[in-house]
Amino acid sequence: ADAIDALGNAGKPCQGKEPKSLIVGRDMLSIIVNPASDLACVTIQDLVSIFIDASEGYTLCGADTQSGTRDFFEEEIGEITDPSFSGFANDEDILDCVVNDVNAIAFVPVAYIADKSDQVNIVNVDGGDSCKSPLTEADAYPLARPLFIVYDALATLTDEQAIDYLCCLLSDDGQKIVESVGYTPLAAVEIANEIETNGLVCVA
Repeated sequence: ADAIDALGNAGKPCQGKEPKSLIVGRDMLSIIVNPASDLACVTIQDLVSIFIDASEGYTLCGADTQSGTRDFFEEEIGEITDPSFSGFANDEDILDCVVNDVNAIAFVPVAYIADKSDQVNIVNVDGGDSCKSPLTEADAYPLARPLFIVYDALATLTDEQAIDYLCCLLSDDGQKIVESVGYTPLAAVEIANEIETNGLVCVA
């Protein structure tokens, strides 16, 4: 319980606390369309035209403004202002939006959509060199976002249980959990960087 308290305090008002973030994996933000669509690959500029300019005639679906998924998409592509955009609080409704409309296009986390390719098409994204798949080319996929755990550094670095928990997330077992739920584990060099950046002493 003490370890959870130390890790959870960063979500409270930051008075006498030092919020710090640890990257534990990566999520590939996936673009999906109805199976009737022939759209197989989009560039970043295509996504701007589709979602920001709303000039391509698609039915636009995605996360609502309370979502970190929406935040990341807008940071990478631009702010969505089109009034016709349908924002949803959960991924199931976004999936339904695309499944039930042949003209629909949406963005969702790959962890949610990876096993649903029988219901929608997952579109590759070209970040400037060639089309990349969020399922098979995570290292080069242009819409990869870091997955963070935020903690109070002042409390955690004096709490052995909390430190062990953070180190566990970066261990082989912890990274297997990241992968098992559909996200992309960190490379060895990224893990080493997180340990150094966060001042952790992790025992192998």
